[in-house]
Amino acid sequence: MRFERCSVADDRLRDFFSTGSSASHRNRGGLADIHGSFTVANPFGCTYSLGANPVGVDVQVVSCINSSSTSVRRWRSESGKGRE
Repeated sequence: MRFERCSVADDRLRDFFSTGSSASHRNRGGLADIHGSFTVANPFGCTYSLGANPVGVDVQVVSCINSSSTSVRRWRSESGKGRE
């Protein structure tokens, strides 16, 4: 799955991208083959949750607009481990 140049605007303290925690998700073994770039606006920050053991995941926050910072964060994994 690919998300290209997505914009997310929120005003609540929560992840802008999350895998959830349903029983069916846990049984599948984690997130796989998700790629994308996001512009996020949230006064609480630009956090995301990829769950346990993501494989082949490349999620990039190209712009984080909040009250305290603007940053670029990237998470990439082919094996389910690692942060850049």
